[in-house]
Amino acid sequence: MEDMMRDWISSSTHDKPADVYVFGFQEIVPLNARNVIVSENNKISKKWNSLIRAALNKKIPTVVEKYNIVGEIQKVHPIKDDCSSANSVGSRSNRHEFGCIISKQMVGIFLTVWVRSDLRQCIRNLSVSCVGCGLMSYLGNKGSVSIRFWLHETSFCFVCTHLASGGKEGDERRRNANVSQILSNTSFPSGPSHNFPRKIIDHEYVYT
Repeated sequence: MEDMMRDWISSSTHDKPADVYVFGFQEIVPLNARNVIVSENNKISKKWNSLIRAALNKKIPTVVEKYNIVGEIQKVHPIKDDCSSANSVGSRSNRHEFGCIISKQMVGIFLTVWVRSDLRQCIRNLSVSCVGCGLMSYLGNKGSVSIRFWLHETSFCFVCTHLASGGKEGDERRRNANVSQILSNTSFPSGPSHNFPRKIIDHEYVYT
């Protein structure tokens, strides 16, 4: 699996790594009753993050994840006011290493963000928002995981969705209803000065 992941990343970057990688997955766990109710499985999310880290940094995955991620905002690195120290001599040796700054699982939906090491302290205002559109229009077997952050002075929002399936009459209407619910219910903190964008479409760059 790690070889497939590495080959896919290499083919998409043409041997010139990007600054930020965002991976979104659906159905990383079987959609049974237990998984729908529990919502998060740290063992599964750690495994995917380990494979991604190995592919990005061309290393063999370790049993214990270097970026151990737990909770709603699972890991946020300390952010400094400027990025000047990222280019210091001491940091140049590992400036092209990638690390996970945040990831979130909701049932089978998994969204994880990886940035180059010298850019970590240029990331701020990390936040995650989950919307369940599944059973009873609430549970997370269908829905979205969204992550937003600033890189320097630019806001980004990434959305990973798993919508209602099917090709029968009415199924397209259900998917459109899922999207409407996601756009309406996804909400991020507005910040201490209440000037941060709260909704998906309010960000400068949105990727779905």
